[in-house]
Amino acid sequence: MKRLGGMDAMFLSCETPSMHLHVVGVLLLDPPQGPEADPRDALKRLVGERLALLAPFRWRLVQAPGAVAGPSWIEDPEFSLDNHIRFERLASPGDSEALEALIGDIAGVLLDRSKPLWEMTLVDGLDDGKVAVITKLHHALMDGSAGADIMAHLFDLTPEVRAPEGVDQWNSEQIPSTWKLIAAVPSGVFKRLSAIPGAVAGTVGGVRGFVGSAFPKVDGVRQFSGAPRTPYNDALTPRRVVSLETCSLSEVKQLKNALGVTVNDVVLAAVASAMRNGLLEIDGLPDRPMIAAVPVAERGDGEGGFGNQTSMMMVPLPTHIADPLERVQWVHEAAAQAKDSYKEMGSDFIESWAQVLPSWMVSVGSRAWGTLGLAKRVPPVCNVVVSNVPGPPIPLYMAGARVAATFPLGPLLEGVGVNITVLSQDDDLHVGVIACPDIVSNSDAIAAGVGAEIAELLEAVEAAG
Repeated sequence: MKRLGGMDAMFLSCETPSMHLHVVGVLLLDPPQGPEADPRDALKRLVGERLALLAPFRWRLVQAPGAVAGPSWIEDPEFSLDNHIRFERLASPGDSEALEALIGDIAGVLLDRSKPLWEMTLVDGLDDGKVAVITKLHHALMDGSAGADIMAHLFDLTPEVRAPEGVDQWNSEQIPSTWKLIAAVPSGVFKRLSAIPGAVAGTVGGVRGFVGSAFPKVDGVRQFSGAPRTPYNDALTPRRVVSLETCSLSEVKQLKNALGVTVNDVVLAAVASAMRNGLLEIDGLPDRPMIAAVPVAERGDGEGGFGNQTSMMMVPLPTHIADPLERVQWVHEAAAQAKDSYKEMGSDFIESWAQVLPSWMVSVGSRAWGTLGLAKRVPPVCNVVVSNVPGPPIPLYMAGARVAATFPLGPLLEGVGVNITVLSQDDDLHVGVIACPDIVSNSDAIAAGVGAEIAELLEAVEAAG
């Protein structure tokens, strides 16, 4: 058995029937042509041949009754690809709206915890001849960086599928009995107690940074009252909708160079504009800046492994500003201040406390939050989750098919009805918006608004000379 890390266990314990903590990736493939080319067989064969490189694909969750001890992974003795790889065909006309609806349906269903926590659905019948691969992975298995590494093992640099590397040395484990799981409780409790001094020391040393990171300043004033409440911030339901958009990465870099900011600043400004216009459309724009929760990868360059090495910082968004150029400069300064507070807090602050809190306590608290409807009564900590993931700058292939586009979709947090994730690939910036339709009625306008803001910024830069 492999005991989960603090953040890994937290993602499992916080999950509720309405707050799904899996991530979804959507690949659009240009499949090889010819009657002998069957993408369904090719995908299943590819995953099977590379399982030795995809260790979490065979990890199964086990936990003592009542979650009195932290969860562990075992090598699933009942593992079968048939339980994880599925096939769907879109009904005619097979347009993008139908694909987005299917992705939303898949994203709105919890993963089965009696099996390894992933699934992959190949979808054909698209009107442009492409094939979609929708992959769903639980966040407890990996963060964004580790997830990208996992998917990289399924890619090739040429249409020719490389041969399997080495021999699969995998050995399954027996599912532990209830008594064995209970017997492991004392060691888990001792490990948790031994982590308390380090968590306390980290809190004392980084408390100023934690306050600064959790409650960012807006125009010099600390936002202890939390983020403003908007129509996009309410109690979640299980339903999900998805909107996909593609922008030009070269245009974003052009803006970065012209304005003296970062790519991430341009992305955050575009998200601010999209959120602003979406809320104006439904007469729900607050009169002060909104707050974005921005995941921060802590995995070093070249550092492999699975599990989560990630944290979060809060960045104010200039949704109260109408001028596009002013929005970029405002968010540039706000993001720099947020980074300073985050560094002062320390990258392991959240992980250290995640190791201390018992799984049952986290689970009870998370479910109570949803059951009692506290998201309707307590000011939200943030208004939106925004992730910017650097993707491959070179052409990639999967099972002989060229990867035409990659769209990432992150999880929704209780009280936060929309998540926006962007991923760069070749000369494109792929935008994935996932939302709860019972909170967010115009997610398609938000996705389109990101691209519209980039175009507006380009016009403003050209007009300014």
